[in-house]
Amino acid sequence: MPFDEQRLLETPDGTALNLFVKKARQAAHAVVQINHGLSEHAGHYAAFANFLAERGFHVYAQDHRGHGGTKAEDALPGMFARKDGVKKVVADVASVHDLIATEHPGLPVILFGRSAGGLIALSFLCQRLRSVAGAAIWNYPEQPRLSSRAARLLLGWERFRLGSDAPSRLLPLFMADAVSRATAYGEISPTPIGFADHLSPTLVGERKDALPRGRSFLSPVERGRGGLRSRSEWGSTGDRLGAIKETFTADPSPGQVPTISLWSDVFAMMTELSKPGAFDRSDPDLPVHLVGDGGGSGTAFADRLRRKGFSNLVSRIYAENQCDCLNGPDGTKLMQDFTAWIDRGVLER
Repeated sequence: MPFDEQRLLETPDGTALNLFVKKARQAAHAVVQINHGLSEHAGHYAAFANFLAERGFHVYAQDHRGHGGTKAEDALPGMFARKDGVKKVVADVASVHDLIATEHPGLPVILFGRSAGGLIALSFLCQRLRSVAGAAIWNYPEQPRLSSRAARLLLGWERFRLGSDAPSRLLPLFMADAVSRATAYGEISPTPIGFADHLSPTLVGERKDALPRGRSFLSPVERGRGGLRSRSEWGSTGDRLGAIKETFTADPSPGQVPTISLWSDVFAMMTELSKPGAFDRSDPDLPVHLVGDGGGSGTAFADRLRRKGFSNLVSRIYAENQCDCLNGPDGTKLMQDFTAWIDRGVLER
């Protein structure tokens, strides 16, 4: 079922956030505020929102700048902003939070973020711009510092050559090769950094002849499966793959290709959140719900939070799921576990 409402929320800087709202179908227990990932939009979470609404949760989900129907004067498609993109996209989260507080005073708010949306949600939490009752960070793109540094060097070179508003040509190849190499040797799952669903549509095809310009080889994993995978194949596995493909094909608002500017903002958030004092302003008692796939990044991120003193942390690994875990084979169980965590870990505190 679709969302109940779609409206525009004007932020203090004049941005018109495209906002989706789903009302609880019974007495409301809490509000879930969703932050989607890169190259998608909030409308993709309609089924998740319906599941939550049937169990007594209001849901608010905005399209980030440069995504979906959100309009910002300084944001081209696939870009948070020409300047201060991280600051502005995090401020948008605060604007939605303020609206929730106005429309549902007294109800606890659970902040949800998947993949790059998890980066945005965590950046919001670390700044403590507002108070939340709990946070769910799924498929957090934990990156080794060396990989982040290499990615930022690539982006700096591309910005010099192409400008910040052009799609990155090198970074998706860098990420796809890193994923394929690690997978080929059994080190990690196919989506260890939570961004595999952003390698397409322009730089990932379904056939060998769909290789990007300048790409003359296939990794061992790619050769074994007969070519590069499509976006949906990267994002999900299992019997529901066909339905997911149909959903993306019928989507009137497909995800924008991330620009060099957007990738730079993403890795800027990663760098900031990896600093020793990144969580100094965070509430160590905040209930946190982490979900990862069979790779090592989810476990590594959970371990890092525990070392920072987070004492109310639940971390679950769903080995059969990849980046788009809600549409994976364990999607229903994952949603059930999430609402159970809210009931027991947040509302009963």
